[in-house]
Amino acid sequence: MWSRTFGYVSIHDPGFGEWHDVPVKEAPSWAKWEAGKRKELRKSGNKRAYRLTAKEIQEVWESEQVEVRGQSTIDSQGIVYEDCIEEDEVIEAVCCRRCQEDG
Repeated sequence: MWSRTFGYVSIHDPGFGEWHDVPVKEAPSWAKWEAGKRKELRKSGNKRAYRLTAKEIQEVWESEQVEVRGQSTIDSQGIVYEDCIEEDEVIEAVCCRRCQEDG
């Protein structure tokens, strides 16, 4: 969660029950993502955004990962993500990529 002090992220230590403000530059990427996501959820009308449990925020993260996987099976460099598509689609995708390189 964003700290009250600009440029910091607050991270909760469940072992001691304490909150620690960490500079954004030193904060782990998951903490920055979570702070941004809670703010986004709050702005979109979720009044519980800052009271979501770790499990609930994890579910939000997981739901977004599923959506990202389904969006594209070939990235801009021509890498095919086989876990997203059927075997016959992989062959077609590779053939299309070769046609683009040859043409």
